[in-house]
Amino acid sequence: MNRPEPLALVFHNFTPADLLLHWDPAVAFELLKAQDQLSDLVEKSVFAICDSDFNAQVLSEFGQVEQYVIPLPVEASPRFEMTSGVQPTILFVGRIAPNKGIHDLIAAISVLRQRLPEVRLRVVGASTTESYDRAIRGLIDALELSEVVSLTGWIDDEQLDKEYRQASVFCTLSPHPRARRRPAPRRTPGGVELRGRLRECLPTMSWLTTYLTADFSTAKHLLLAASQKS
Repeated sequence: MNRPEPLALVFHNFTPADLLLHWDPAVAFELLKAQDQLSDLVEKSVFAICDSDFNAQVLSEFGQVEQYVIPLPVEASPRFEMTSGVQPTILFVGRIAPNKGIHDLIAAISVLRQRLPEVRLRVVGASTTESYDRAIRGLIDALELSEVVSLTGWIDDEQLDKEYRQASVFCTLSPHPRARRRPAPRRTPGGVELRGRLRECLPTMSWLTTYLTADFSTAKHLLLAASQKS
């Protein structure tokens, strides 16, 4: 921070600390420190680069700096086609973390099965917090959904393609307006790969307050958004 060279900032957002305080206090504390550090970085930066208008808006909350929005250069794979004739499947791809709302997805599936008994939930991604892993597995057992909800863990490219092809809808219930998928190589389920896939064909559901409603405003698929107050 004390170096004399001009400083440029690249910002990709972070999770609000209060969403992780119960599950991982150490990480929550680091996030609080990050907020203070970001304010200092904004003050010292000559300019900032964000990968979406949504993240640029968030960065503005930490101070004024000249901003440039440079979207991630991602296109959907031309060989991607959805598989027809499969059972209704809800897909989530991302980190298995409290701020991703996996517990809400599981609870929603329990309710949805009353109208659509054959529905399945596929949760794709690596775990991050042991206490949260135990909680969601306990919830699955308590709701008797062991045959309905699948937690795949990390998967490779070939399996990820299969998950997208067989999905009926993508759903994320991250409960906060800064919900974000970190940029990642294609082999990692999450942000970069998700944008390319969903912009092309996969129907998507999220809260109105999340980044998806901003980042996918010109998407070719139907974006279904619900209010957290409903």
